[in-house]
Amino acid sequence: MDENYPVRDLLDAVIKMAVHDRRKAVTDGLLDENCNPIRRLKRGEAEMVANLQSFFDEDGLEIALELAGYRVSAAKIRRRSNEPYD
Repeated sequence: MDENYPVRDLLDAVIKMAVHDRRKAVTDGLLDENCNPIRRLKRGEAEMVANLQSFFDEDGLEIALELAGYRVSAAKIRRRSNEPYD
């Protein structure tokens, strides 16, 4: 087994959860395409989206992809994360 597997596995989960949380927030009308709140958020809503902007717009995503050794476009993941759920 690759010695970096646990790190990649953890980062994979972090990325997937961030994408899910952002898509849910967009679907629920909490965030715009730049991860900015559309309206004043309730406490639970604010907690759910608190770190999404820094992760997606302040190099968190790129750092996670690089550390995991993934050769995936961060821009493509960002676009996907802005798509609301059906």
